[in-house]
Amino acid sequence: MPTGEKIAEWIALGYEVSQLAGDVITLAMGTGLRYGEITALRPCDIDLKRRRLTVARAVKEDGEPRRLYIVPYGKSDAALRTIRMADSVVLMLKRRTKDVPDQELIFTAPKGGILHSNGWSRIWLRASSRSAPFGLD
Repeated sequence: MPTGEKIAEWIALGYEVSQLAGDVITLAMGTGLRYGEITALRPCDIDLKRRRLTVARAVKEDGEPRRLYIVPYGKSDAALRTIRMADSVVLMLKRRTKDVPDQELIFTAPKGGILHSNGWSRIWLRASSRSAPFGLD
């Protein structure tokens, strides 16, 4: 996991790829959430005024072809937690959740629904391929 200035550089690279990539990287770097926790996040899991985020659900994948579903718990009992958010994360989530109903997903696939890890893998490859010249690999 990057630290210090490298975090800001990774976030900037994410935004060069797409708004979604920048937002997901901002959230991951700013909170330490796992991909399945990020993709299961809803506005009702976030308290912007108190700058807190509750990890209450996670996306899981099953079978071939992979079936996506949301479970009402994290990877372990320790996964069920409340996290304090940095200002940069609060600002991004405020923008991202503006028109999202409380029980709906914040990060969705282009046509709606759960953001599949295959789609994210392609986005991540585009961001990480740009990182080598900056010493971020």
